[in-house]
Amino acid sequence: MEAPCRAWKAFAGCALPLIPVLIRQMTAVTEQTEEAALKLMTTLQVISRRASQQAEDAVQIIVQASARDTDETEMEQVQASVHLSKQQAKELSNDVGQIVMALQFQDITRQKLEHIEQALTQMGDHLQHLVDGKPDADLQDSLSLLKTLEHSYTMEAERRVHAAANGHNVSAHADDEEDSVTMF
Repeated sequence: MEAPCRAWKAFAGCALPLIPVLIRQMTAVTEQTEEAALKLMTTLQVISRRASQQAEDAVQIIVQASARDTDETEMEQVQASVHLSKQQAKELSNDVGQIVMALQFQDITRQKLEHIEQALTQMGDHLQHLVDGKPDADLQDSLSLLKTLEHSYTMEAERRVHAAANGHNVSAHADDEEDSVTMF
């Protein structure tokens, strides 16, 4: 067997056990971020319910003040206080909604890691073919793994990282942009 071929087989034999470890590490990161996001969302839902309850309580204060003998000035003060309390509760509820929307990061992270996992799995398949001495048509084109990975991206941030890793100039402000998902 030719020396370069033996070297490639040796490399493939060493790299193969690494791939499942890397995939499991990525899966663990995904699970941890998902768990953290779920805890945050649960807590935010509790806060949102409390804000709604606060608004309902404010309305009850007006109803109760109306039922008893309350002079006009006192009633105006109660109504102003209740109105402020209700407005604050609405703002809090809106803020919670915005935070929940921001927690979409977990889904974006999961998608990115899945794309990496797919590429690692495909690379492992190629390496296994090499170790087994089986012909693998995709090995003919050394860029096939990169092309497949690049075509799997759904987010602009993934494309920017890919381009930068391949030595392409990526604009400086691109990192400030949010991940936008491209639907196919």
